[in-house]
Amino acid sequence: MAKNAIALRSVSAAAVIGLSLGLGATGAVAQEGGQPAGTAAPAGNAATINQETGTLTIHKKANPETTGTPTGEVDPNVSGTPLDGVGFTFFKIDAVNLNTNAGLAAAANLDARNFTLANGQVAGATKYGEEQKTNAAGEIKLSDLPIGAYYVVETTPKDGFAPASPFIAFVPMTKGNTADGGTEWNYDVHAYPKNYQSRAEKAVEDTNKQVGQDITFSITGDVPGGLDPVNGLTKFSFVDDLDEAKVAYKTGETTKVEILGANGEVLTALAAGDFTVNHTEATQNLEVTLTDAGLKKFNDGYKTTGKKLRLSFDVTVNAHGELANKATVISNNGTGGGDTTDTTTPTNETKSYWANVKIVKKDAEDANVNLQGAEFEVYGSANETCDAADLNGDKLTVKGKDKWTTAADGTVTIEGLHVNDFDDNSAASPEQFKAYCLLETKSPAGYELLSKPITLQLKKTDQTAFTATAGDGAEAEVNAQAYELTATVKNLKDTTPKLPLTGGAGIGILAAIAAVLIGAGALYARRNTKTA
Repeated sequence: MAKNAIALRSVSAAAVIGLSLGLGATGAVAQEGGQPAGTAAPAGNAATINQETGTLTIHKKANPETTGTPTGEVDPNVSGTPLDGVGFTFFKIDAVNLNTNAGLAAAANLDARNFTLANGQVAGATKYGEEQKTNAAGEIKLSDLPIGAYYVVETTPKDGFAPASPFIAFVPMTKGNTADGGTEWNYDVHAYPKNYQSRAEKAVEDTNKQVGQDITFSITGDVPGGLDPVNGLTKFSFVDDLDEAKVAYKTGETTKVEILGANGEVLTALAAGDFTVNHTEATQNLEVTLTDAGLKKFNDGYKTTGKKLRLSFDVTVNAHGELANKATVISNNGTGGGDTTDTTTPTNETKSYWANVKIVKKDAEDANVNLQGAEFEVYGSANETCDAADLNGDKLTVKGKDKWTTAADGTVTIEGLHVNDFDDNSAASPEQFKAYCLLETKSPAGYELLSKPITLQLKKTDQTAFTATAGDGAEAEVNAQAYELTATVKNLKDTTPKLPLTGGAGIGILAAIAAVLIGAGALYARRNTKTA
């Protein structure tokens, strides 16, 4: 009996503590008809199981920094915030009879990893009642629970939290056996399944990037807290369903995975063989998963609470408009049931904006005349207006072009300038161009050049409407739905014909008279020569 009792103590303690990292909520529900807590046990020797029922209390806490030593008894040293609304389902294991020594010996071999919840059922166990949810104190209390071993599964995790791994709880379990050796049975069992909040963040770097250029996305995900000391992290994936209408994933060395510390500092960069990249061209779906080598690298060096993994990669922007994007991080907690229960954590959504600028060239005196052959360049400006200094640098290339020429209908479109008031998923940074300078570098034949550049501003100020303006020299019309600014630019006809001919008309008459006189003089000279 002593040998079996020791085995039972070990497996009981392991089962009750073998609760996975999870994130969840808690609530307390008592099974009707249960024996009230604190009710005296029936007469009998305390060293033998002499009751038919007991109680099991689940305590659900978020992000515990200390977990104490699991004993099956109340532990005031377990930290964390109580979680309400977390659902647990209980299954009584069929083949366990704790009232016999042979049953105790068989129970010592139980392992939660050998049980699986499928379609609401667990092979080898019988469901005990319906799902129970934790109360505001983060507790569920089952009273009048028949003596036995129970497979406990967190079936409704709290949003944003990873579920605890399934575990086995024994009712009763030996009391005080961890430190001194048990002398009696504990019928009021307490379990503290751990829940750690799972966070994932998406970021974008798109400052001053135009359509046709590359922007960088990054996805940072928490590694589940309280990893199992043996198995560690056993799965970690990043999944991003990119917008195939607007961007294309850029293969190659721009894709990186890094291990970060709690404050975001880079601890190490994983090598190419430490993760796989699965990219579907047609849908632009991207999945990056740590390989066994990558998991081993993490577990060998960084298997402690507070670590993060970050994926970064480039995409090429192919179209204007709004680009909205979010991703997910998929991991497990590295223990028992956690190997089959993935935690999927969504990121926040990032947004980026680009707009088209359509130029329409018109005759300043006749709006029905469209002008072909006008050439333009675009420069970025650190100011909200354009002057000569803004044309000395930051000449833009958009979708592979750095010069735009109006066609026969007098129009040309610059396909995709980054908005001026929003970048990197927030209000504009100091580095973002505050305006664009539209410079006419060649006028249509027979027309004057513009005297100065036209200032363009493209705005997504309140995240609900696109607005734009065109400065002196252009008439602006905004199509907010199409993210397009139409700038009508008018040219004066060539003013050269309005100048007088060189020297003026009077000088022309004098020149003609002089020519006649010179001719007459020459004729008279020839005649005098012949006479002589």
